[in-house]
Amino acid sequence: MPTSFNTHIRSAAKSIYLPFITGGLTLTAGIFILLCNVNYIELCGSLFILSGLSLGIFTIRNYKIVNGWGGYVLFAALIMIAGAYINIYKTSDFFIGWTALLRCGVLFGSALDFKRQGHKAWKNISVTGGIGILFSVILIAGPEALNLPTDFVITFLLLSVGLTSLLIFSELRKVNRLHGVIKTLMKKQNHNYSKSLLS
Repeated sequence: MPTSFNTHIRSAAKSIYLPFITGGLTLTAGIFILLCNVNYIELCGSLFILSGLSLGIFTIRNYKIVNGWGGYVLFAALIMIAGAYINIYKTSDFFIGWTALLRCGVLFGSALDFKRQGHKAWKNISVTGGIGILFSVILIAGPEALNLPTDFVITFLLLSVGLTSLLIFSELRKVNRLHGVIKTLMKKQNHNYSKSLLS
């Protein structure tokens, strides 16, 4: 992807709770589909709307630290529109699979962006994002070709997406904590320097 999170110690990310919320809800939805017989089409559509909206808000609020942030906004809009289309027209698993592939592609791209910035957790994010891509492709190709129940594929797709979002939240929280520590140390250093000049 042409975008990257430029999360240096001098810059903290805003609204990091958004991937936590969407990740938690997506993870819960995956478990819910596994345990209960529900209409997963509307549930998936709603989750895509929420994830697209949160991605757009997060990107706009952090445009100063996200290189190529316009690409993320575009992907967010496409995911949100696709989610609304799924809810309105009750589309096929094929369309849901393509939308999920777009969503997982963004998450996997984020892992590569973290790698470029030297974050060690990028491997875990890439693994869960890659699993999401795999199940998206299975959904597009047709789960029946592998003798897999559609609910099973949807469940593990949502679980992987939810877990990936939570891992991204965890990494962003570490960045913010480090930024807070560095900021505090710099303030103390500047304060001590000012005192030395006055003495």
